[in-house]
Amino acid sequence: MNKKIYQNIKDSNPVSYLNFFRKILSFCIPLLSPLKELIFYDIFKTTPDFNRVAGQQPKNRVLNRFNGFSFISQLGSLWHLSHNLNQVFPVFPHSRYANNFQNRETVEAVEMAQLSHSPSHHNKLWCCPKINCAEDRLRKIAGIIIIIFTLFLFIFFSGCTPTYKKAGKKSGGRDDSNNWKTFHYNSSRTGLCPFLAPDRGKLKWKLHLVKAVRSSPAINSEGDIFIGSDDGNIYCISPKGNVKWKYQTGGKIFSSPAVGNDGTVYSGSDDSHLYALKPDGTLLWKFKAGGFAGSSPAVSPDGRSIYFGAGDGKIYSLKTNGIKNWEFKTGDWVWSSPSISPEGNVVTGSDDGFVYCLTPDGKLIWKFKTDYSVMSSPAISSEGMIYIGSDDGHLYALTSDGKEKWKFQADYQVGSTPAISHNGDIYFGSEKGTFYALAPDGTLKWKFHAGYDIFSSPAVDADGKIFFGSGNGAFYCLDSNGTQLWKMTFRDAVLSSPAIDKNGLIYVGCMDEYIYCIGRE
Repeated sequence: MNKKIYQNIKDSNPVSYLNFFRKILSFCIPLLSPLKELIFYDIFKTTPDFNRVAGQQPKNRVLNRFNGFSFISQLGSLWHLSHNLNQVFPVFPHSRYANNFQNRETVEAVEMAQLSHSPSHHNKLWCCPKINCAEDRLRKIAGIIIIIFTLFLFIFFSGCTPTYKKAGKKSGGRDDSNNWKTFHYNSSRTGLCPFLAPDRGKLKWKLHLVKAVRSSPAINSEGDIFIGSDDGNIYCISPKGNVKWKYQTGGKIFSSPAVGNDGTVYSGSDDSHLYALKPDGTLLWKFKAGGFAGSSPAVSPDGRSIYFGAGDGKIYSLKTNGIKNWEFKTGDWVWSSPSISPEGNVVTGSDDGFVYCLTPDGKLIWKFKTDYSVMSSPAISSEGMIYIGSDDGHLYALTSDGKEKWKFQADYQVGSTPAISHNGDIYFGSEKGTFYALAPDGTLKWKFHAGYDIFSSPAVDADGKIFFGSGNGAFYCLDSNGTQLWKMTFRDAVLSSPAIDKNGLIYVGCMDEYIYCIGRE
């Protein structure tokens, strides 16, 4: 099927549905050409009478039917296509005449002139009606088949209409995942996904993971959820809330897993290793860094490199077989998770107070100094703007060449990673419990008081709804104007950042040792 036609169906445009069925009919009806002599040969016999009743020319009548929005009326018109289809699809006999003659006498004269050279055709059209009964039945059966086939296509493609919207052009970063495959959705850490989350939340299930959950979920194409726990395990959980497998590492897991292009799961551990697990949970390889691997790994767009930071103050780049490409030394621990810019550069923060930008082969392009440690991860827009928080209480907007465009003073430290909305607004929380929305120029649009520290990084869905947790166990859903739509309260702090899957389900971990799944009421 033509990809452009199918894309119109996915976009759920009623006019696109009509265009689609016009093209389907123009494709399918010629396939009945072996029957056209029986089904369509008497086009001219009744067309003038039929047109006189309607008061329109044949071409206009059929086109007017197909320009309406009523699918049922279009189906009804199919019963009359044996008299009119030659005006729409020029593959049938006599179409060259139909465009030139508009009165009954001229058309019948043309028919008789043709039929005089074809006795068999003359007998089919002008002899006793009883002789034509079998042919009439064949014509009706063929018409019914066309209608049933078209109705089947309509029902099928109506069921295929997706439940999500595309992210806007200013969504920030690439839409490089068909599910939430890494921390903050994509390798640019924008937190914005093209999936619709619920307007009103309902707990679908919760799963006990033995110890506290600080890690944030990642979701693969099949809908499986990957998350770490303080018990040292990397878990694979089915969309129904069952543990499919778990892999024991040697330390707590603060890192959020990332899913590679081939389904490999990458996650750091407090035991200083980065682990690569096959989709079935068996170890592919592990790489030992010089300190805890607390940042979440980033997979390059081509899937060939994995970047992560460690407690030895280094940023690492590994090949997909676990061999080190390079390492870059900063001045302190690297909790910040690396992000990838539209140019393919690697951007991350360090506890030394700097934001670093490196080439894909590990060369320093620039570094930017804040006034305190940087634990927040950068969110990078599609235009290359970099937004990152600092423990100095500011959110910084940096250009792609490392120049400060503006900074915003929050009421306390900014440890969460900002999210970028469809229209370029920036959302983030402070460790004093205030959630902010800034315009692209850095001016305050609104703020929301959660009442307790916000370490959780916000997620934004296709409708612009915002989801985040706070230290008092509350999980919030706000609209794009800062109005609370709903909230859910858990038994302990929510440090984990939420993930939204392509079916609109929200997953988030909690310090009460559970992972929660939230769906529609």
